[in-house]
Amino acid sequence: MVSSISTCVAGVSTVGVLFGVALIPAGSAFAAGGCAAGATLVAPGICEITFAETPGSAWTPPAGITKLQALLVGGGGAVGAYNEYGGGGGDVILVELNTNGSVAVEVGVGGLNAGNIASTDSSVEQGAISQVAVGGENSHYVSGGASGNGFEGAQDGSGAGAGGSAIGNGAGEGLIVNEIDSSFDLFADDDRCFGGGGVDVNSFRDGGNVVVEMQSESCGGENGGGLSMPASVVDSGGWWSFVGADDDLVMTAIVPNTGNGGSSLRGIHYIRQNGSDGVVVLRYDATLAATGFESTGALALGFALFGIGVALATRRRRTDTVSA
Repeated sequence: MVSSISTCVAGVSTVGVLFGVALIPAGSAFAAGGCAAGATLVAPGICEITFAETPGSAWTPPAGITKLQALLVGGGGAVGAYNEYGGGGGDVILVELNTNGSVAVEVGVGGLNAGNIASTDSSVEQGAISQVAVGGENSHYVSGGASGNGFEGAQDGSGAGAGGSAIGNGAGEGLIVNEIDSSFDLFADDDRCFGGGGVDVNSFRDGGNVVVEMQSESCGGENGGGLSMPASVVDSGGWWSFVGADDDLVMTAIVPNTGNGGSSLRGIHYIRQNGSDGVVVLRYDATLAATGFESTGALALGFALFGIGVALATRRRRTDTVSA
């Protein structure tokens, strides 16, 4: 009788040890918090990795994820050499990728004023999947640059954005990520704006006043490329004036990796901006962390079961001793 009880309890002990090993999941590459190395948890159950420049090798999705989506923004166009108008914004697109198979990433570079060097495209490639966000155009001799997705720049004016054409001194708007396509649920909380057109700013003197003609876009302008003016400025329906020196007109720096077109100041003196570089953002679901089944939790459960097995084995040995 003692022998049969010992065998039964020993079996439970073995199961505890085996469970302790078996419950370490295949996705143990996930760090605490649910994201693989190099990624950031940006929302519950959603990890993000951002490429601000082209990586030296392809990116491999972590094991165990069930969804992978990408945001691509092409490089912004510059104010072209010897031109005076705004550059076009880069295209902005969302892409559905497979959860396995390495992803080749290319990040678009903004256009340059010097030498009138064009912007480049951003892209991802994974097996049969190949998607490109085209860079915006540099401004031309008579107009602002077109956006990467084909909206037109204004005649003698601002650049187009990924969200629309430019009108006069009003630059074309960019695109807000979570308004592009609601089916891309991993980006549902992303309200950033990318791909705005570059603003064209005309300036001149009227007696003691510096007068500026400018209109800015509602999405994209916050990424830079506008005009920073003194607090004393007066708005007269699109014409802005103030008493001051010519060099009080200062362009705000364009924010990197927004795909915005470069902006132009002309008239009293000239400032010609380069386009902003693009960006590629990958998001995936942190499935293991969301279910509480990341590697640290599994190990804890495994050791707990191992402890149960050891305790039962100890009890078995005591029973054998008493019965002897």
